[in-house]
Amino acid sequence: PNVALKVIDRAIQVYGGEGVSQDTPLAMMYAQARTLRLADGPDIVHVGTVAKEELRRQGVDLRAARPRPDAAPKGGN
Repeated sequence: PNVALKVIDRAIQVYGGEGVSQDTPLAMMYAQARTLRLADGPDIVHVGTVAKEELRRQGVDLRAARPRPDAAPKGGN
Protein backbone atom coordinates (compact mmCIF):
# COMPACT_ATOMS: atom_id res chain seq x y z
CA PRO A 1 0.00 0.00 0.00
CA ASN A 2 2.79 2.45 0.79
CA VAL A 3 4.47 1.95 -2.59
CA ALA A 4 1.13 2.22 -4.41
CA LEU A 5 0.44 5.46 -2.57
CA LYS A 6 3.83 6.86 -3.61
CA VAL A 7 3.23 5.93 -7.26
CA ILE A 8 -0.23 7.49 -7.28
CA ASP A 9 1.11 10.60 -5.53
CA ARG A 10 3.81 10.91 -8.19
CA ALA A 11 1.17 10.59 -10.95
CA ILE A 12 -0.90 13.32 -9.28
CA GLN A 13 2.20 15.52 -9.19
CA VAL A 14 2.76 14.94 -12.92
CA TYR A 15 -0.86 15.78 -13.74
CA GLY A 16 -0.89 18.87 -11.53
CA GLY A 17 -4.33 20.23 -10.67
CA GLU A 18 -5.97 17.83 -13.06
CA GLY A 19 -4.62 14.96 -10.94
CA VAL A 20 -6.85 15.89 -8.02
CA SER A 21 -9.90 16.64 -10.13
CA GLN A 22 -12.61 14.22 -11.15
CA ASP A 23 -11.26 14.25 -14.71
CA THR A 24 -8.81 11.46 -13.85
CA PRO A 25 -9.19 8.46 -11.55
CA LEU A 26 -6.11 9.50 -9.55
CA ALA A 27 -7.92 11.25 -6.67
CA MET A 28 -10.15 8.21 -6.12
CA MET A 29 -7.13 5.87 -6.39
CA TYR A 30 -5.24 7.95 -3.82
CA ALA A 31 -8.14 7.85 -1.37
CA GLN A 32 -8.50 4.08 -1.77
CA ALA A 33 -4.77 3.44 -1.38
CA ARG A 34 -4.59 5.64 1.70
CA THR A 35 -7.54 3.82 3.27
CA LEU A 36 -5.95 0.46 2.46
CA ARG A 37 -2.70 1.62 4.04
CA LEU A 38 -4.56 2.39 7.28
CA ALA A 39 -6.38 -0.95 7.23
CA ASP A 40 -3.25 -2.92 6.33
CA GLY A 41 -1.37 -2.03 9.49
CA PRO A 42 1.79 -0.17 10.36
CA ASP A 43 4.54 -0.10 7.73
CA ILE A 44 7.15 -1.03 10.33
CA VAL A 45 5.41 -4.37 10.82
CA HIS A 46 5.80 -5.09 7.11
CA VAL A 47 9.46 -4.06 7.16
CA GLY A 48 10.11 -6.36 10.13
CA THR A 49 8.34 -9.25 8.45
CA VAL A 50 10.35 -8.85 5.25
CA ALA A 51 13.58 -8.56 7.26
CA LYS A 52 12.85 -11.76 9.20
CA GLU A 53 12.04 -13.67 6.03
CA GLU A 54 15.25 -12.48 4.37
CA LEU A 55 17.34 -13.43 7.41
CA ARG A 56 15.73 -16.88 7.44
CA ARG A 57 16.43 -17.20 3.72
CA GLN A 58 20.07 -16.37 4.44
CA GLY A 59 20.17 -19.12 7.08
CA VAL A 60 20.33 -16.88 10.16
CA ASP A 61 18.87 -18.50 13.27
CA LEU A 62 16.81 -15.68 14.73
CA ARG A 63 16.48 -17.42 18.09
CA ALA A 64 20.28 -17.59 18.45
CA ALA A 65 20.67 -13.96 17.38
CA ARG A 66 18.58 -12.62 20.26
CA PRO A 67 20.31 -11.74 23.52
CA ARG A 68 18.95 -13.57 26.55
CA PRO A 69 17.01 -11.26 28.90
CA ASP A 70 18.94 -12.65 31.90
CA ALA A 71 22.36 -12.22 30.27
CA ALA A 72 24.68 -9.80 32.02
CA PRO A 73 25.65 -6.76 29.96
CA LYS A 74 29.14 -6.92 28.52
CA GLY A 75 31.64 -4.35 29.62
CA GLY A 76 33.64 -3.55 32.68
CA ASN A 77 31.33 -1.12 34.48
